[in-house]
Amino acid sequence: MSAIAIKFAQGPITYEAEEAVVGGQVVEAGSTPRSIKPAGAASETIVGVAIIDAVPKTAPYTGKPTHASVAITPAQVPVTSDGTAGVGDLVIAAADGAVTAAAGTEPPAQIVGRVIEVLADNIVSVRLYV
Repeated sequence: MSAIAIKFAQGPITYEAEEAVVGGQVVEAGSTPRSIKPAGAASETIVGVAIIDAVPKTAPYTGKPTHASVAITPAQVPVTSDGTAGVGDLVIAAADGAVTAAAGTEPPAQIVGRVIEVLADNIVSVRLYV
């Protein structure tokens, strides 16, 4: 191949919601191409953090977005934490698209990013590694 076309050079990537997602949730790959759902605990298929809310396509149309932009590295985004993560900690996905502090034994595919700042109400600002 003499050249390639870059599909996404920078910025967020848009995905179709396979399940309802909320802005700020860690999301993982869905079962169909370019689809997402909230990440499960210790997921190894993380694609980033949803920027907006989105719901699956339904009939009749509900008026709610069916696609969500997903933040990827090098973004720094607010994410709900289970309360275990502090500044400097690596984090992995917890249940329902939240994050939890990594124990240090996780495979690289589980690492979502590093906590840069602890905000209020169990929200942490995470520098994404995905």
